[in-house]
Amino acid sequence: MYARVAGAVRSARKENGLSAQDVADATAELGYPISRSRIANLENGRKQGVDVAELAVLAAALGVPPVTLLYGGQPDRDVEMLPGRTEASVFALAWFTGDTALADDAVAQPDSREATILRLTRERALF
Repeated sequence: MYARVAGAVRSARKENGLSAQDVADATAELGYPISRSRIANLENGRKQGVDVAELAVLAAALGVPPVTLLYGGQPDRDVEMLPGRTEASVFALAWFTGDTALADDAVAQPDSREATILRLTRERALF
């Protein structure tokens, strides 16, 4: 899970065209400074952990929801939801947020890929 968070931070930073220093500067502006070296250590696996405040501030600095750093942004990709427990990221997201609306009794096979797509379509329609 830690490696996934580190990779997600690195990916989001690169996708946004930001350097580690840019992210560090943004965290300072948010009132919770995280140094460039700490960010580099996180991305390279030398920092073995991220606390909740760091996760939230890094997500804000990167312009992504914090949960995407935990479970990724691809709804049909399997992720390790808990140590040793793998689920589609949409189900990990539902569990993490307590979103019971992702359950749909009208779908014959609620764990199917089609059910996942249906739920995602409904979510995106709300935005």
